[in-house]
Amino acid sequence: MSRISTTTLPRSLPLLVTLAACSLFGSRTVLGQSAWYEGFEQKEPSWQLLGGDGQFTIRDQQRTAVIRNTGERSEKITVVGQGGTYVYLAHDVGHPRVIDELVPTIQIRSDRPGIQLLAELALPRSLHPQTKQPLTVLVRGTSYSNVGKWQQLRIDDLPRQLTRQTQILRQQFGSTVDSREAYVSRIVLNVLGGTGTTNVWIDDLDIAGYVAPSSSSSPPAASSSPPVASEVVTESSQASAPWQSDRYTATDGNTRPRVRLDRSVLLVDERPFFVRAIRWRGEPFTVLKVQGFNTIWLERAPSAEVLAQADQAGIWLICPAPALPPASGPVGAAPTVLGPEYGRVLAWDLGEGLGESQKDSVRVRADQIRTADSRFRRPLIARPDSDLRGYSRIADILVIGRPALGSSLEMSDYVEWLRLRPQLARPGTPIWAVVPTDPEPALLAQWQAMAPGGSGPAGFSSEQLRLITYLSCASAARGLLFESHTPMDSTGEAAEVRRVTLELLNLELGLAQPWLADASSVAIAEPRDSEILATVFRRDRDRLVMALWNGRGAGQVPGTASQRKVSVLVPGVPEADEAHEMAPGRLRWARSNRTNGGTLVTVDQFALTSLILLTQDPSTRTSRSRLAMGIGRRAAELQRRLAQLKTEQFERLIVPLSLAAPATPQLKALEADVPTLRRAAAEALRKCDQAIAANNYADAYAHAEEAMRPYRLLEREHWLAASKSLTGLGSSPMLATFAALPGHWALQQAVSQRPLSANLLPGGDFENLQTWQAAGWDHVQYPAPGVVARADLAAEAAHSGSFGLALTVNPADPKQVPQLVESPPVWIASAPIHLEAQSIVVIRGWARIPEPLQGGADGLLIMDSLTEPALGERIYGNDQWQEFVLYRVCPASGPLRLKIALSGIGTAWLDDVTIQVLGPNPASIQARTAYPATRAEAGGWRR
Repeated sequence: MSRISTTTLPRSLPLLVTLAACSLFGSRTVLGQSAWYEGFEQKEPSWQLLGGDGQFTIRDQQRTAVIRNTGERSEKITVVGQGGTYVYLAHDVGHPRVIDELVPTIQIRSDRPGIQLLAELALPRSLHPQTKQPLTVLVRGTSYSNVGKWQQLRIDDLPRQLTRQTQILRQQFGSTVDSREAYVSRIVLNVLGGTGTTNVWIDDLDIAGYVAPSSSSSPPAASSSPPVASEVVTESSQASAPWQSDRYTATDGNTRPRVRLDRSVLLVDERPFFVRAIRWRGEPFTVLKVQGFNTIWLERAPSAEVLAQADQAGIWLICPAPALPPASGPVGAAPTVLGPEYGRVLAWDLGEGLGESQKDSVRVRADQIRTADSRFRRPLIARPDSDLRGYSRIADILVIGRPALGSSLEMSDYVEWLRLRPQLARPGTPIWAVVPTDPEPALLAQWQAMAPGGSGPAGFSSEQLRLITYLSCASAARGLLFESHTPMDSTGEAAEVRRVTLELLNLELGLAQPWLADASSVAIAEPRDSEILATVFRRDRDRLVMALWNGRGAGQVPGTASQRKVSVLVPGVPEADEAHEMAPGRLRWARSNRTNGGTLVTVDQFALTSLILLTQDPSTRTSRSRLAMGIGRRAAELQRRLAQLKTEQFERLIVPLSLAAPATPQLKALEADVPTLRRAAAEALRKCDQAIAANNYADAYAHAEEAMRPYRLLEREHWLAASKSLTGLGSSPMLATFAALPGHWALQQAVSQRPLSANLLPGGDFENLQTWQAAGWDHVQYPAPGVVARADLAAEAAHSGSFGLALTVNPADPKQVPQLVESPPVWIASAPIHLEAQSIVVIRGWARIPEPLQGGADGLLIMDSLTEPALGERIYGNDQWQEFVLYRVCPASGPLRLKIALSGIGTAWLDDVTIQVLGPNPASIQARTAYPATRAEAGGWRR
């Protein structure tokens, strides 16, 4: 194997990168230090059977080296069940005290879902009246869902669960039940995956935050009988950081608490509060309040006028704190106090885009704010790009998010990124998610430059906004921060679509608020349709299932489910629970039946999203039903307006698009049926109007939603036709939303009619180290914990010629592979290339990823300095050389740089990278003002 050594490069331009090799999860220590760990390396099994509630047999229990997560062995259990809901196994872990930092985790692999981690908590100060043993309670953690793969289960919020269980015990044993000095008496696994045979492999039992009881108060031995306890489930990753306690309160003019952070739950007037904040762009606060937002997100410290406006509108603020003097001021000087004039502030914002270099200054700023706000003690939020663990020690709440809409990042990958990101922070750090409501300025500039006559779209579709909002909720975020670059009261069709959609979403989120704000567990359900994503929120004994369409390209032009009927398998539902779909206007009964692995719930008329309530509590059904009816009229009116806007857009775009797009069989069939689809939509709108006139708002909402279905079918087919003409979803900005597709076909025609210039990118063949170096290629280092990265010119990376570029990221310790790499560790950037305004740029190259990358949502990320990650192309690989082609327009004269990053663990090869422009003196696409008159005029272009 030939390889050009990069160690000869000068220090000013290193290509070989060796990063810090510290483990992402830190060192594991023995009992008596900071953690307790069992790797199941000995030959004898250690899990003990406690019993079950049905007929079962343990057929096999052994330590095995065949399948393991780390080390040399795991423990395998085979159980055969006939009925029942649990078979409990227990493991001794000593007696760690129940404190905020205590987080048990374990690695599980199984051939069936539903395996669940539990913990038995003992109360040494309260003895059972008959057994004279400490009272115990059983609390639940996450459940296994990733069948056939290793998955970490965990238990969070143990002190909070203990508080709830203590209240239940007091109802049974009296008010003297005392939870002080509670400890974990043993870890429990429910290994029953349903009727039949379940194989379970167990590895890496880890107890973070382990603090043993003092020797003077050694707890009595726990009973060997199966635990008998109330059920409180905790599947959320939201536990408590050390400073998150009742002391964080904001008060009104008196001393009554208004706002406080109770571990992961934000309370306002002692009620769980789900933040729905909108970035302020100068709109009247009363307008935003009417649109359903409960919080305004400010970029600057509020003035007295802004504070008065918030108080008058009755809306909360998230904002930076005003300038504060250093804590070490003049001796005898009165300390600065953030007084009651800031009573409408919900949280102080420490900033966004934060990295390692700002951490010290942010820590100082946080200390200043806490000192000045010592009376109200409002929580601090921060939005770091890296070092989430470090910032979770400074801020109380972390904000995460990225410009996912319209990008090549699939929504399924994005929600996985949102769910895994908190694992990089301290266990239990609350997370709020950023929801984009309009395109990034760089993407908008591309739309306007590429659109015929400069008439590009100005915003995202209603469907895109709906899916990204529901996906953000599905990540278990405790709040949503809606990002906005333009005022909500802007004029224009796109602005109205955004405004109407967000008001409607706020109404719907109000139905789900109790679970979004205070769910004790969040788990993934099992849809019968692979394009559906379903998340289960549990609060007390009620469950909320949030289902949404999540097929390919969902972030660009969403489609509809392949079948109107959508079924979701929900694990662990009590037999007495009834299923209802929560929709504006009413609760609709949903079919449900018991089956292997849980309860199968079916929605008969699924569109894009659905909220399903599972409960046996009449009060829960009554409260949700009243709220659904209360929002019915306004929701029906909003949905009716969206259907009308969809109709108008359809009529404006469908004819020119049909002429420009290739005549695929699917498009031909749909276009032939356009009159029928028009009639179906019009009939649905007529029924909607009749239902509104009859005050039947539930049916009106459903009919308005049905009126949009024919248009969604056509939009989706046109997008599929456009996407097949390119190498990837990030190839063209005009794939980002349906209204941009006219610009896509205009771009194709421009490319087909203009010759390409010579290659403007020297060194992109990666054949010669000296040429590569002289061309001005650069390398950016982002040290990532637990991995080492390098870049080489290597023979095996050649697509043509003798050499290509090999990017590699490996775990520093093969036995400690990080589950998630925080930031791409290795970046390559070309020298700047100057381009004239309105230049049409064509970036080409070849990439190959020999084996699937792990630990990164972005794969091999290829982007340009014009659009950055908002439009980066992501390549995940299938061990074949894959061409990538990116089309961009330079809105103004200036430099362009190509940037390539490897975001996960693995290897990527690149070669034959070029940058060209159309023609010797490219003209603006805006000069083209008309669509082609015929298909023949539009055709003829292929990449």
